[in-house]
Amino acid sequence: MKFRDIKQFPNIHYRINVTCNYMLEKINDWTEKKFGCNLQLNPDFQRGHVWSEKQQIEYVEYLLKNPTTGKEIYFNHPNWQGSYIGDFVLVDGLQRVTSVMKFLNNELKAYSNFRKDFTDKMPMDFELIFNIATLKTRKEVLQWYLDFNTGGTIHSKEEIKKVKKLLDKEALK
Repeated sequence: MKFRDIKQFPNIHYRINVTCNYMLEKINDWTEKKFGCNLQLNPDFQRGHVWSEKQQIEYVEYLLKNPTTGKEIYFNHPNWQGSYIGDFVLVDGLQRVTSVMKFLNNELKAYSNFRKDFTDKMPMDFELIFNIATLKTRKEVLQWYLDFNTGGTIHSKEEIKKVKKLLDKEALK
């Protein structure tokens, strides 16, 4: 076998560090179809909201410590910065995005405080990193989702089986 024969992950077409203050605006713009986008935060292949409130709090508290890892969020749009025609989907990071949005909307506490209860400005380095790939087919997106999520231990067999069935359906098209 040759290293060059290994199928590579998709290239990221667009990458931006998004401060969490700006994140709410960006997500709202994208989900409300501004700029031609129609972001689906919870597409049919996502496993839904599975983090407990404790896990959400722990993640937000982790982010407030300005870590260098665990901030990556992955989206796909087949025509990003082009015609914007096609499905714009969150591929990996639903739990992280949801946790941060809840904190920003004063629905979740961090360090026993809602956002509104902090007496100073939120740090600029409280951020997530948005990566947008431009895979052209649903089949490619489903495979990318599986590549992200089958190596770990968090997803249940049923969740992975569901996405594999969706991928099989796409292969028949």
